[in-house]
Amino acid sequence: MKDLITFLAVFGVAISLILIFLLIKEKKRGLDKNILIVIFSFIFFTCLNVYSDLHGLEILIHITAIFDGTLFWFLGPLMFLYVKSIFFDNKNLVHKNIYHFLPSISLPLFDLLFVMLEAEAEYLEFLDNNQLLILLIRDIYFSLYIFFSIKLFLKLKKTLNKKLNISIEGYNWILKLLIGILVFPSIDILMRTLELFGFYLELYSGQLTFIAIIIFLTYFGYYSINEARFLIPSFLVEDDKNNNSVFSEEEASVIEQKIKEILENEKLFLDENLTLKKLSNNLQISEKKLSIFLNTNLNTKFADYINFYRVEAVKEKLKSEDYDKLTLLAISEECGFNSKASFYRIFKKHTGISPAQYKKSIK
Repeated sequence: MKDLITFLAVFGVAISLILIFLLIKEKKRGLDKNILIVIFSFIFFTCLNVYSDLHGLEILIHITAIFDGTLFWFLGPLMFLYVKSIFFDNKNLVHKNIYHFLPSISLPLFDLLFVMLEAEAEYLEFLDNNQLLILLIRDIYFSLYIFFSIKLFLKLKKTLNKKLNISIEGYNWILKLLIGILVFPSIDILMRTLELFGFYLELYSGQLTFIAIIIFLTYFGYYSINEARFLIPSFLVEDDKNNNSVFSEEEASVIEQKIKEILENEKLFLDENLTLKKLSNNLQISEKKLSIFLNTNLNTKFADYINFYRVEAVKEKLKSEDYDKLTLLAISEECGFNSKASFYRIFKKHTGISPAQYKKSIK
């Protein structure tokens, strides 16, 4: 187990550094990006602390000691502020919300106070005797902040959607981010509750939570490398004066024709990893311009537009005898769908019936 945690700690350090680098190198770095830098810096030092603790590296332990157990106290308020920073470009946003961080900031101050009063031994004894209760309070505190962050995001997205250009990809990405983070305290609360009733697993809660953090970080890192603009979603909600502009009839016709030619001739929709960015690059127009065109001129979202082509491709293959021996799943994968669940859901959404029912109806 020590080898596994060591590997994950080193891996976490590397991924955190990559993400921090990607964020820092951004030319237009708003508050949302700076908050992400802080979050990944916390994770970086937490991974360093785990590694140094496993291998008895005293110097590193002392340097990273402040991050031991403080990640959850800070991460909740940081995510709440992150959601606000996505929707509001306000220079005073941090100052107005600084009170959210008072419990987090007070912890190291309490530690310092007891050291100065030479009551460190009694303080440590109190923490040790009440460790389970303190950790449960921390996890509930963290969970509540993430819950309110999700609630705030859904509320702001609904009320400001008409004003702001929020793509479906960016919306889903942020929602997945918030829900994914909620897994951390959920694991901890479950494990602590089991411990209260005398149930102990081979892995203790801290190790399980750390593994969950690294898995989440890997997922986050994958998106940062493949879709860097989704990593920094502020552009998705940038208030653009041209958002409400209408494309000229000639310009709209040209863009629509180019989209159809690329999708029908090059069949880009067969790529299960096709994104708005990839399509816009092929069209040689900006990602935002393409998103606005799809929303305003074609009255659709990128995902729905691409899935229409995929469903039509599936229907064509089902009509062909050449594909009779292939399963529905195999056909769906050839047409750009990356999971059975999404294929069945999307197919029924576009046709009103399931793939199996459609296959029977044409045979």
